[in-house]
Order: sequence, then structure tokens, then C-alpha cells
Amino acid sequence: MAQKILFSPVGTADPVANGMDGALIHIIRHYKPDYVYIYLTDKFKKLKQEDEAVYRNGKYSNRYDYALEQIQKQTGHHFDYEYVEGSSSEEPHLFDPMLKEFDEQLVKIYADHPDVDTLYLNVSSGTPAMKNALLTLSIYNDLGVLEPLQVAGPEKRSHQSMDDKDDYILQWENNEDTNDTERRFEPMDQLPNYSNKLEKNIVRNLINQYNYHGAWSIVKANREVYGETFVNMLGAVVGKYDLNRNEVRKFNNRLEDKYIVPLHDSEVEYMILWNLKLVKLNEVTDYLRAMSPTLVYLFDKIAQQAYKNLSIYQKKDRDGELMWDEDRLWRENTELYDVLSGDNNRFFKHPTAHQLLNIVRHYYKGSTAVVKNLEKMRDFEKKLRNVVAHQPRAFSKEEIIKIAHMRIEDFNKQIRVLAQNCNFVSKEQWKEYDQLNELLSELLI
Repeated sequence: MAQKILFSPVGTADPVANGMDGALIHIIRHYKPDYVYIYLTDKFKKLKQEDEAVYRNGKYSNRYDYALEQIQKQTGHHFDYEYVEGSSSEEPHLFDPMLKEFDEQLVKIYADHPDVDTLYLNVSSGTPAMKNALLTLSIYNDLGVLEPLQVAGPEKRSHQSMDDKDDYILQWENNEDTNDTERRFEPMDQLPNYSNKLEKNIVRNLINQYNYHGAWSIVKANREVYGETFVNMLGAVVGKYDLNRNEVRKFNNRLEDKYIVPLHDSEVEYMILWNLKLVKLNEVTDYLRAMSPTLVYLFDKIAQQAYKNLSIYQKKDRDGELMWDEDRLWRENTELYDVLSGDNNRFFKHPTAHQLLNIVRHYYKGSTAVVKNLEKMRDFEKKLRNVVAHQPRAFSKEEIIKIAHMRIEDFNKQIRVLAQNCNFVSKEQWKEYDQLNELLSELLI
């Protein structure tokens, strides 16, 4: 049989105040739940205990038991109830602990009551943090139907509570709602606005975590809330992150100059993203798997400086990938062909870091420190490449030190310095994703 359940914190106006129902009793009076969970903070646990000390010889031990008994008699509706003393009840003014606490309580309620049809949430009693936590859970949850209920306070009266000296039995007898059928529920018209605000905060957090796909999946389902500029800019950033140049151009065409997402050569975009994977996302294994093509991009830039006409011996294959023009090398430059073949006399049709390093060794006229740095990078890549390729698992930074005898952060720093020195990637370009995040946050009002 389907059940209706109420989860309710208590506040200073519960169970009755100013001669009227508090929110807890008013919800019970009109919604008639089958089971009620009453959440007590330390303050109200103490108040309950003080009642019990004063009235320990009476029939009703505290104000809550008394009011709950009376409302059942008045309405003819029986329900069961229990008190909940939560782990966060000492800090009810803090949102995050209350959100976690209430989420755990609601999960437990659904586990204990598999037939629950509707779980009502009293969002009128308790601290602002408690009310906001319950309202948040009513919008974002994986449980079922959570219905927030807001009860209006008495008109033109202060929301004055009953203090511990008052006789709660007398308070009940003077309760005007006993003979009044007026429903004092406020419509939850603010929920769409509240929901949008929460959703925007979630999107902002995802963007700040560089989880652009997560943010995009939310935004594209609710585009009108965000505005076209934000939607198009985020779409362009997703394209940039995916290295999808066509998507970036498509969304950029809809944007004002201020919000256009920068788009560089494919190799530059690749390196900026590669650096982000390690420095911001700590995706060590993905960084390692992309290490070889990244070194090829960078070493090729140095090799082009070392051998001025190198590009005439390069061409694109059917897939648009760079390759050597082997026939031309044979006809015109056997010396360069031999350098590319190396000591093992093996010629690879597509440029490798080893081939390009050989060119730098033979033809670079600059500082020997550059060559030594390239050799260190190549040695790091050589030690890790086959291990990563043949072991499809995650690698820790500690393992990398044992294998390659270098911290991955130091390797990445050398890469960045080299890329900047050869004018491949600028210092500002490394920061692009953070700058884009700031612009997106400005639009996310």
C-alpha cells in the first residue's frame, strides 16, 4: 500500500505558536501523512528533555508528543512517528553538513519504506541552511517524489515562539487552527528560479573543474536559461577541448569578438590540452599516452630551425599526417636520409622523435644545452613509451620516477620552456582554458 511520509525539522514555532499551528502540525492537519519523521537539533532535543523533566509525572511527556496526539484526535487520522537526532544537529546553520545529513536521512527513509508514494518535506521549519538543504534535495535527487511544503506564518503577527515557561497544553487549547480549515500553504512559485540558480552553480563548478562535457550536457537541455552568448561560447570551448576545429568555428561565428574562443594550429591546441591534462586534471596516464606525438610536434619545430629546408622533404599522407618524401630524399639528399635512418639504418616513413633528434644533433648550431635537454626528454619518453603501450592501466607519479628517474612535473616543465623558447606555444596560451573559464563565469549570471 502506497504511503505518504513527512520529514520535518522543528523550529521555534513548532508545534504551535501565536495561537496557530506551526508548520509541522499544519502539514499533518491538511496532508495527513502515514508516517512522520521529526528532526531535532541539539537546541530542540534540549527543549524536549526540559519538558520531560517538568512533566515527567504527567500523561504527555513533552510538547511534541502532546501536539501529535491531539492532532490525531482532531482529524481522526492516525499516523506513526519517530524522532531523528542527526549527526549534524550541532551545526544546523551550515548548509553543506545539513545537505549531507538530510540526504542520508531521506535515503534511509526510502529504504525503510519501499512503498512510499510521496515524501513531503517541511521547508518552513528550522534554520535557513536546513530549509535550503531540503529545498535543494527536492529538486536534485535520485529517490522519487519529494514535495516541499511551505506554510505561511500568521498575518500581521510576529512569529513569536512559545518559550519553555509556557504551558504547551494551554497553548494547544488556544490554537485557532483547531476550529479553522484555512490552508496556509504558500505556492512554491520560486522553485524554478531556485532550481535555475542551483543548476547554474553546478554548471559553474563543472566548468571550473574543466568538465566541459558535463556542463554542456546540462546547458543544452535548458538553453533558454543561459542565454545565447553563454551557450555558444561553451559550445566553442567544448569543441576546443575535443580538438574539433569545425565545432569551434561554428559556435565562434555566432559570438561577438570579446567571447570568441581562440583557435590555433592543431599542434598548438594539442599541446595546450596535453599540458592541461597533467597540470589541472592530474590525468597522468592520458598524459603519458599522448607523450610521443607531442614530442614529435615539438622536436619537429626545433629540427626545422636546425635544418632550414627540412619541410621540402616532408608531405602529408592520405589521412593528413606528416610523412617523409622518401623518393625525394633518395634523389636529392642521401646525407639527410642517412641521418634519418640512424645507426640502425632503419627508416621510418612518419617522423619520430628519434629521427628529429638526430637532425638536431647533426645540424643544430645553437647551444649544446638545447640538444642535451632534447636528449633528456627523448630518454624519458623512450623509457615509458613501451611500458605504457603494453600495460593498459593507470600509472602513478611514483611509478614514473622509478621507471624514468625523473618527475613527470619536471619533464612537463622542460617541455613548456622549450615550446616557449622556440615560439611554438606562448606563455599566455598555456593559460587559455583558465581565461575562458573566467569569461564563462562572467556570463553565468
